[in-house]
Amino acid sequence: MIVETVAENSVVGIVDDDADAAAAAEIFVKRAGYRPVVIPLSRSLTLDDMLSRVTERNCSAVICDHRLNSKFRVGFDGARLAGAINTQLHVPAVLRTTFARVDSGTSIRLWRHEIPRVLEKGDRNASLSDAFEFTIAELNGSWALERQPCSAVIEVVAVDRTQKRVDLIVGAWRTGVAVAVPIDQITRDIAQLSNVRDFTGKLLSATVNCHASHERDLYFYDFKLAEEPPDDWMSV
Repeated sequence: MIVETVAENSVVGIVDDDADAAAAAEIFVKRAGYRPVVIPLSRSLTLDDMLSRVTERNCSAVICDHRLNSKFRVGFDGARLAGAINTQLHVPAVLRTTFARVDSGTSIRLWRHEIPRVLEKGDRNASLSDAFEFTIAELNGSWALERQPCSAVIEVVAVDRTQKRVDLIVGAWRTGVAVAVPIDQITRDIAQLSNVRDFTGKLLSATVNCHASHERDLYFYDFKLAEEPPDDWMSV
């Protein structure tokens, strides 16, 4: 169980690899009624080191930029960090990035199941307090309908090894919309597909939030090979 709310004047950690962007985030946090604390990055920093820094600064919540390795080349991005803060520290962490849409089907998708709320930096209507409350509710087991996990059968409709992505159809969500996921997200769960150049047409199963309104908000985890239907199943 975690805190029930991020109270006014609480310490909110800021993780950003750009000094100007971090300064802008400080203003954003202050306007929301919190006390901003920038958590510094360094080249040798590990994910565990960063989690320790969050704890040492007594952060009640954290906002993370996503693309953190352009300057410091750390071994994690903001989505990985925000997910770890949520699941390991049980401190509400929100991903706030310029690349919320661009990276939604790739590096953000890998950890989206651990990040209840993602904000775009350019969204002037974004409420930080609402994002924290939404995250806290989920961490306490109160899932919004759009985030509730469902077991779904998925069809692979394209495999692009060059772009390292796979396009899927999630029938329980929308049958006419292909959804991109990183190929690594599938092969880390299904090792036998790692050396298969093209597994287009395969049926998989996974846990998906099938009530999500937007494609960018879909998450996936626990991929498995689904049983292929028998050739004569339609004649039964």
